[in-house]
This record gives sequence, C-alpha cells and structure tokens, in this order.
Amino acid sequence: KLQFLYFIGCQMEIPNAEARKLFNISTDDIGLSRWDSRTLTQVKRTGSGALVCGAIDELGVRSMKAQGLSRVITSTALLCCSEHTLFVAGSKGVVFGILKVGKKNLFIRNELGKLHEIQPLCVLDFYVHEDYQRAGVGRILFEHMLECHGDVEPRKLGYDRPSNKLLSFLRKHYNLCSYIPQNNNFVVYNSYFEPGGAGSVTGTRPPPVISAASPPRDNYNILSGAVNAPHPQGLVQGKGKRHVKPSWA
Repeated sequence: KLQFLYFIGCQMEIPNAEARKLFNISTDDIGLSRWDSRTLTQVKRTGSGALVCGAIDELGVRSMKAQGLSRVITSTALLCCSEHTLFVAGSKGVVFGILKVGKKNLFIRNELGKLHEIQPLCVLDFYVHEDYQRAGVGRILFEHMLECHGDVEPRKLGYDRPSNKLLSFLRKHYNLCSYIPQNNNFVVYNSYFEPGGAGSVTGTRPPPVISAASPPRDNYNILSGAVNAPHPQGLVQGKGKRHVKPSWA
C-alpha cells in the first residue's frame, strides 16, 4: 500500500502512525530524533522506511531553497554514505526542523595569521520551517545536539557557510561574534583557540532559557534516538511522554 506525505499549507504532515513514532512526533510535545547511516539503513527495511526517508529528503530540499543553495546538502542518500548525524524536530504529526553535524578536517588561520589543522564537529545544515521560527525550536534542536555530543561548547564547533540567521542565532544565544573569514567558507570563532573552561570565554553555554532543551537520557528510542521535549513558549504546551520501543526494533 502506497503512503504519501501530506501538506497542510506549507507544513509537512506524516500520516503513518509508525513513522510518527520513529520521528517521535505523536504528541503535542516537540519530538526530537537522531538519524545516521545505521539507523536509516534499519528503517529502510520497515514499512515506514519510504515515509521517513521522504520526509528527511523533503526537509533537505526546503533547507536548500531557504538558504539559496544551488544543490541539496541533506538527504538520506548523502547520510547513508557519510558519518554525519541528523537531528529532526517535529510535533503533532508534523516535522519542521533539521540540524546536521559531522566532523571535518579544516585548515584555519587564527587572528595572528597562523595556520592550524583542526578536526572539529561542524554544523553542516540547520533549518527550521518558517512557521516555527522565533519560537525556540532552533534552540531546542541545537542544545539537544550539543548534549548528544558530550556537551561540547558552541565555540568549539565549525560552521559550514553559515547563513546570516545562523550567525545571528549564535551571537544572540552564545555571544559568538569574532571570526576570521576563511578561504574554505567555514566559520571557526576566534574563541575556539582560547583555553579555559565553561564561563571563562565567549561561546560557552549559558544556563538554557528553555529547561527542556536537555531532556533525560532514558527517553531515547532504541532505533532513532528519539526524545520528547516540552514546547517552548509560543507553541502548544504539552506534557512529556516516554517513547516506547517499537515491536519490530
């Protein structure tokens, strides 16, 4: 039986109940799920595989258009042949945000012109549907990604061709401002090279405004790493719900 994604206005709805569980978007809470080559290979073997992959591919296309890029940089095909990780946000059967990260080998010049070879975790794609922007969804996605990677500090990340919106986001939430333009178009903030622990330099993580941005570890789904986070202010409020392992996983 063929199943299709539904579009309500410009929003993308997942009609299949099993696919909603995989994305963790069956409730009023913001559902967060984590995808990589292993989990995508697993889900492709299920009856919901086409819907899950179709939704991720569609979000990748929308991200490309929103950023004015010439090609898609996030798709299930690209994820399956890489070591990148994709985080997806959604709620009430609708998916509306993605954040893709992966390690890159970079040559970066610091403020003194010295060339450094580094291998930071990099933000490679970051998109929230226009109807859900300025409501805290991006912050929840970003904080969840930081926690999943050992509470890495934002200043210790690289950012691939960041949009003006992303630069403003980093300046607003993490006080990241100063960087040297690079030939490779990656942004690595000057504070990347500064020593010190949390709170001693710019770019460290302040106490999150949204307390649900770092959800409990025991809410993870076995397959996709799904977890619930209550809605930020401005979206529908809901109570957290533990995600249950699907019968086939």
